[in-house]
Amino acid sequence: MREALCLLEEGGLIESRRGNGGGMFVASLPSTMVITRLSNYIDFMGAPAAELSILLAASDKVMIDRAASRMKAADRRELKEILASVESPVRPETIRSLAPIRPLLLRVAGNSALKLISGSVTLATMQACWYSTLADEAYREAFIPVAIAERDIATALVGAAVADAHVASTLFVSACEKLFRASANSLRLPGHTQAAVRAYELFPAGRPMKKAESVARHLREMILDAGWPVGAQLGTLPELMERFDVGRPVLREALRGLERMGAIRVERGIGGGVKVASPDPDEIISACRRHLERENLQPDEAHEMLDAIAEAEMRRGRPNGGEAELTTLLPLVRQILMLDK
Repeated sequence: MREALCLLEEGGLIESRRGNGGGMFVASLPSTMVITRLSNYIDFMGAPAAELSILLAASDKVMIDRAASRMKAADRRELKEILASVESPVRPETIRSLAPIRPLLLRVAGNSALKLISGSVTLATMQACWYSTLADEAYREAFIPVAIAERDIATALVGAAVADAHVASTLFVSACEKLFRASANSLRLPGHTQAAVRAYELFPAGRPMKKAESVARHLREMILDAGWPVGAQLGTLPELMERFDVGRPVLREALRGLERMGAIRVERGIGGGVKVASPDPDEIISACRRHLERENLQPDEAHEMLDAIAEAEMRRGRPNGGEAELTTLLPLVRQILMLDK
C-alpha cells in the first residue's frame, strides 16, 4: 500500500496531509497538474519570449475560431455578464474582473491541446510577471493594454465579430510579450525582493494559498537569485526547514513539485542536500502526451494546433540578431502534439 501511494504521490495525483483531519487527498485536477508542470518547465528552461508569443498567438487563433463557431446563447450571456462588471476606464486592477474570460472561451473551444498550450503559456507569463524588473508605475501601466485587449476579444466574440477578435488578440500577445521580456526570469537576473508581493497586490488570486506553495515559491526565487546554475546547492533539509520555519512534511511537499519537473534533486548523506537540476524534456513530453490521450485528443485537433503554430511562426519571421534562436520550446510542443510518433 505504501509503495502504491508513493507512486501516486510522485505522479502528483495525491498528497499526504499530517495532523487532525489528515490522510490522502486528491492533489489537483490532472489538467491543472500537467499545465503547471509544462509552465514550470518553460520557466526554468528560459524559453525565448518570441517562442512564447508564437505559442500564445497560435492558441489565441484556435481559441477564437473555435469559440466563435461553437458559442451558444448561454455562453454569450455569460460573457456579457463578465463584461458588465468591468469598470471604465480600464485600470491595472481591471485584470482581476477579466480573469474568467479566457477559461470560459477555452471551455467553449473544447480542444484539450489548446487548453494545455494556452494554459501553460499564460501561467508561465503570469509567473514571469511575479518577478518583473519594471518600476512600480511602469509595471502597473503594462497591464492596461493586456486588460483592454482581453476585454476587446470578449466584446468582439459577443458580437460575432471574429476579425475584430483577432485584431485584439494581436495586441494582447504583444502586451504579454513585453511583460515577459521585462521579467527577471527571462533575463536570468536576480529577482526584486518585493516583486512578488507587488504582483499579489495587483492580482491576489496569484498568492500561494498553502504554506508548502509559499515555500516552493521561495525556493524558485533562490534558484533565480543564484543564476540557475545546475548542481548548485540550495541547502540541506535541516537548513531549509530552519530558513522557512517549517516542519519536514511541509518542506517535503514543497520539494516534491520541483523534483517532479526536474528543477531540483534531493541527495542524501554527506555532502547531500537540495541541489539545482536540469528538467528532463522527455519526462515533460511523456506527461503531456499521457494527459492528452486521457482527454481523448483527436488527430484533427492536434493538427489544428500544429498548423496554427506553423502559421504564427511564419508570420513572426526569422529572429533578429538580438533575439535567441527559436529552438527551446517549439520543438518540444510539436513532439507533444505528434501523438502518433
